[in-house]
Parts: sequence; structure tokens; C-alpha cells
Amino acid sequence: MSDMSENRGRVSLGVQAYRWLVTACMGVLVLLSNKTLQGIDETARDVRAMQIELRTMQGTTDSRFTSHSQRLDTIDHRNDAQDAKLDGLWQRFWTLPNPPKGNP
Repeated sequence: MSDMSENRGRVSLGVQAYRWLVTACMGVLVLLSNKTLQGIDETARDVRAMQIELRTMQGTTDSRFTSHSQRLDTIDHRNDAQDAKLDGLWQRFWTLPNPPKGNP
């Protein structure tokens, strides 16, 4: 009978060790999970901040493109007006009467 009580003691020590091991592993898993979730939260905050910065930069870039486009359109209109004026001057120049030939 004493053999059986010794075996029970050993089995219960094995079970207790197993329980301690499972408890320790669960604790480590909880700590690692919390650390992972904190990392995910920090990454999400950084991504949100970058999205805001990107929207701001995109708005600024769009504004600059629009102003440059307006400047180019203004320059094109001015150049077209100058071209039309030059065409008119060239037409007037070529339609001038020839000076009389003879005494200078």
C-alpha cells in the first residue's frame, strides 16, 4: 500500500508541475499578446498621422498645380494675343503700297 501512496505523490507532483508550466506559459502568452496589441495600436496611430500629413500634402500639391495651370493659361492667352497682333502687323506691312520708283 505504501507503494501506491508514493506513486500518487509522484503523479500529483507531475500534475502540479504541469499546471505550473501551463500557468507560466499562459502568463507569457498574455504578456506577449499585450505587447503585440500595443505595437499594433502605435502603428495605427502612426498610420493615421501619416494619412493626415498625406492629405495635407496632397491638398497643397493640388493647390500648386491649380495655380500653375492658371498661370500657364494666362501666359497662353497673352501669347495668343501677341501672335494675333503680330499677324496683323505683318499683314499691314505686306499690304503697304510700294514707294514710287524714280527720284529718291
